[in-house]
Amino acid sequence: CSIEHSRHVVAQFQAAGIPAEHVDGETDPLVRDAAIQRFERGETLVLSNVELFGEGFDLGSIEAVILLRPTQSLALYLQQCGRGLRPSLGKDRCIILDHASNSHLHGLPDDPREWTLEGRRKRQRRTDAPLPIRTCPRCFAALPAAVPACRYCGTVLGTSPREVEEVAGELVEVDPKVARRQRMREQARAESLEDLIAIGKSRGYKSPDKWAAYVWNARQQKRGVAA
Repeated sequence: CSIEHSRHVVAQFQAAGIPAEHVDGETDPLVRDAAIQRFERGETLVLSNVELFGEGFDLGSIEAVILLRPTQSLALYLQQCGRGLRPSLGKDRCIILDHASNSHLHGLPDDPREWTLEGRRKRQRRTDAPLPIRTCPRCFAALPAAVPACRYCGTVLGTSPREVEEVAGELVEVDPKVARRQRMREQARAESLEDLIAIGKSRGYKSPDKWAAYVWNARQQKRGVAA
C-alpha cells in the first residue's frame, strides 16, 4: 500500500531468514536493476515493490504473487496476478497469496468474463463544483488542497501519512472448482434481475447490468426449453 508498508514486509521476510528486497519509484535505477537481476538469478526470493511491477514486468519464472494491497480495478488485479501467470520451462502453476481479498471482489484470475469494445459514458465534471481546500496550520489561511506550501506565510504543507490497517486472518487454499460452484450457487439463488445486478456489482463487474441481463435471459431460455 505504501513504501513504508513494503519496507516493513521485507524486514519481516529478512527476519525469518528469507532473502527479500524492496524497490520503488524513488530507488536509484542502478540499485533497482541490480535487485531485479538478483531476483532473476534466484538470489533474492522476494522482490517487494510499490507501483512498479504490477503491470508490464515480464519474468516468466515467477512462481508466486503476493497481493498486499486492495484494488477496485479488475484490470489492475488481473495484471498483478498476470505477473506470475506467464509460461516458463519447468513451471506448471503459480501460487497467488491474496492478503487483500481482491479475489472476493473480482473472482479468480481465470474466471470466464464477458469483454466488450463498447465504451462507457464518462461522467461529466461539474464546472461549478468547489475545489477542495485546506487550512494552513500556522496562519490559518484557506488554500487549494494541492498547493505544497502556504502562499502567505511559506509554511510547508506536508501530506498525512497513509497507515496500513492490519487484520488478523489465515490464508486458505482456494479450489477453483469449488469457488466456481459457490459462485454458480450464488447466482442460482438470485430470484430476480435486480438480485443478479447486485451480485455483479459486488463482484466488481464493469457492466453488472449487462452481465445480469445475459445470465437472466439464458436462464429464461433454459426454462422455456425445459417447459
